Amino acid sequence: MQIFLSLMRLLTMLVDGDRAGAAVDWSLHLAWWQWRFSEEWMRRVWSYVNHKFELGNFYISLTSLLMAAGVLLAALLLSRTLRSFLERRLSGGRRQRIDPGLQYTLLRLTHYVIVAVGLLLAARLGFNADLTSLAVL
Repeated sequence: MQIFLSLMRLLTMLVDGDRAGAAVDWSLHLAWWQWRFSEEWMRRVWSYVNHKFELGNFYISLTSLLMAAGVLLAALLLSRTLRSFLERRLSGGRRQRIDPGLQYTLLRLTHYVIVAVGLLLAARLGFNADLTSLAVL
C-alpha cells in the first residue's frame, strides 16, 4: 500500500512539473526500501550462519567453527613466530652457544605448548566443549 501511495505522489509531482522534487523523493524512497531489505537479508543470513546444531553435549555453528579455525591459525602463527625468535636468540653470536639437541628440545616444547593451548581454546570455541573435567597429570 505504501508503494502505491508513493507512486501516486511521484506521478502527481511529474504531472505538476516538479521533476527535481520527484527524482529526489523517489531516490530517497528507493534508498529506504533498499536499506530495509538489506537489513532483513543480513538478519536472515546471520540467523542461518549462527544456527546451532546440537550433537550430544556439543553445540556447533558455522560462526563457532570459523572462530575455532581462526584461533587455531593464530596459535600456529604465534608458535612459528616465537620459535623463529627463540632460535635466533638461542643461537647467539658472542654468547655461549646452547647445545643443538637442547635447543631443538626447547623449540619443540614451545611449539607443542602453544599448539596444545590453541587446540583447547579452539575446541572450547568451536564445539562449546566443557573442558573443566580435563585433568592435568
